[in-house]
Amino acid sequence: MPSIERTPNQKRLRIVAAIALILSIAMILMGVMFLFFFGLSLSDTAVESMVQDGIETDMIDLARGAFAKIAGYFMFVGISLQVSAIYGIRAARNAIVAVRMQKAVAVTMAASVLGILWTGLISTNAQLLPVLVYIVTLAIELGMLQLARLIQQEATGELAEAVEHERNRKKLPREERLADPNHLGFLRAIQVFFALNIVFTVIGLIFASRNHFSYGFDTLIQWANIIFESVAFYLLINRMRTARRWVIGYSLFNIVANTVHIMSIYALGNEKLGYSLLALFFSIIGDLVVVLYFLRSDRVRILLTNDLSLEVDSSAVADMRHGKPFIRNLVLYYCIFSTLGHWMEAGFCYLVSLGLFQGDIDFGNTMLFRDWLYPFPMHGIAVVLVALILWPLKEALRRRFDRWTTLGISFLVNMLFCTAIEFTGGMLFNRNLQLWNYTDIPFNFMGQICLQNAIGFGVAATLIVYVVYPYLELLIARIPPDIMNVVSVGIFAFYAILMALYVIDFSPEAAAANAANIATMAPLLLRL
Repeated sequence: MPSIERTPNQKRLRIVAAIALILSIAMILMGVMFLFFFGLSLSDTAVESMVQDGIETDMIDLARGAFAKIAGYFMFVGISLQVSAIYGIRAARNAIVAVRMQKAVAVTMAASVLGILWTGLISTNAQLLPVLVYIVTLAIELGMLQLARLIQQEATGELAEAVEHERNRKKLPREERLADPNHLGFLRAIQVFFALNIVFTVIGLIFASRNHFSYGFDTLIQWANIIFESVAFYLLINRMRTARRWVIGYSLFNIVANTVHIMSIYALGNEKLGYSLLALFFSIIGDLVVVLYFLRSDRVRILLTNDLSLEVDSSAVADMRHGKPFIRNLVLYYCIFSTLGHWMEAGFCYLVSLGLFQGDIDFGNTMLFRDWLYPFPMHGIAVVLVALILWPLKEALRRRFDRWTTLGISFLVNMLFCTAIEFTGGMLFNRNLQLWNYTDIPFNFMGQICLQNAIGFGVAATLIVYVVYPYLELLIARIPPDIMNVVSVGIFAFYAILMALYVIDFSPEAAAANAANIATMAPLLLRL
């Protein structure tokens, strides 16, 4: 592929845009740190200590709220800067993008100026670091803006005509402007909102403690929105006509659900009418705007033209283990069997409690017997490895041996393979035998593995290799690919919620436990 000859100004823009990208990532990470460590996730112990030092609770809540607002705006500017940086990197290769970049740069500059005024002058607790970062951001954006203008002036020939066409696109016929996929207008804003809402909701769950998490109406609506918005984002990216009906449908669902919920609280006498109506207005106004836009927008009608195909690809049924569908299926199996593995573990524990197998059961284990959606990633990984290694091995054995010999060898390999996974996981995450302990079970090794469970793993893995996995592959191959992709996006979004809430725990409550686990693992890692 021939190399692209860049002008000096394009090279400079690429360097400045790269610096802006690094700064934007740092801003987002710093905002998250301030938001959760110094704001929303301040531990109860820290609050009690501050109260003992004579600080009033109202002042603590006020400070936490101020931290949250400053950090939230800081992240917003960081995201805006990141968009500008991505445009800048692209503009270093294409002068046409430099025209589009100017709008993103203007938004970031305006946000930086407001950030300087609000944080440095209006805020009673002026924060020096954010002000300095906003000033640096403003300087970088001014440099990118100037370089973008110089790059446009340097354009010659057909490129100059294209740049001029981009500048004067507002003079084009309305239908032609609306059909331009590079200028989505409010539709792009909705896509960005969906993406940001998904990201920040997941981040919030990461810093929440599963032991104190409240599963109320707001939580269920929030989780449903994450799934709905993930699917909507996928449909919009692929310009699916179905996206219009999908977005309108779930927005109307939000309006009805929030109206019923808020007015039921008022009917029970828990809130005043004025407050209830105000809460109702703010809870449904966004969905009302989205519904009206998707009902009336010509841009939506013109751009969303691809149909969701209901046809089954007959070639996919015969060839299930290649390309993107195969990778999608592997991720799907991981997500599903991580949760099913939890239920399998719980079922086995009940059998142990009935005396059918050996072992001791702690029914006070909240991870196993309270949080029923807590995913066990090790089980999902095991099923993925079945698809990648154990099933192909069984097929290779089948071509060389008879049915029963193949079954015997496959069972032994499956048993040893799954036991090796459990032992590896135990040495990494169960060094103190705090998650499982097989010390009192005969034929155990280091308390991490035992013969009884090894045989059980072999039976389960052989059942998956011979029955479950081939059946699922055939079933998925007979579902229209577009439908399967939409369903997969929804499952991936739900699994991301579960992982963020249950497995990836950055809450203050988990800090001490994580430190203890790291201290336990340190000697092993040093030996490795």
